[in-house]
Amino acid sequence: MPAIPDVTLAGDLGFHHMDPDIAANLRAAAAVLRAAGAIVEEVALSWTSALYQAWNDMENPLVAALYSHLLPQWADALEPAMLNAIALGRATTADQVRRSKMVRTEAWSALAKVHARL
Repeated sequence: MPAIPDVTLAGDLGFHHMDPDIAANLRAAAAVLRAAGAIVEEVALSWTSALYQAWNDMENPLVAALYSHLLPQWADALEPAMLNAIALGRATTADQVRRSKMVRTEAWSALAKVHARL
């Protein structure tokens, strides 16, 4: 029988509203894992919604670089979200990307502290 893994829970990631039913299901799943012998630890990551913006500020320029060449032939067929990502990526500055990398580094540092305790 495989070993029961230890589990770290950060259900809301520090900034999401979690539906009460989902939160209850998460706690119930954690209880089942505990009953099976797992160590389940709930942690607070202290992440913020700035992480989403940072992700977009880093991802959109990549999307623009990879797919802008498709616009002349395929703009009418692309999803609005893709067109928006390309437009935002083209408008993103190097300063935004650098600041976003700093936000990402802070988020990973918070996660590293959790991993260091395991």
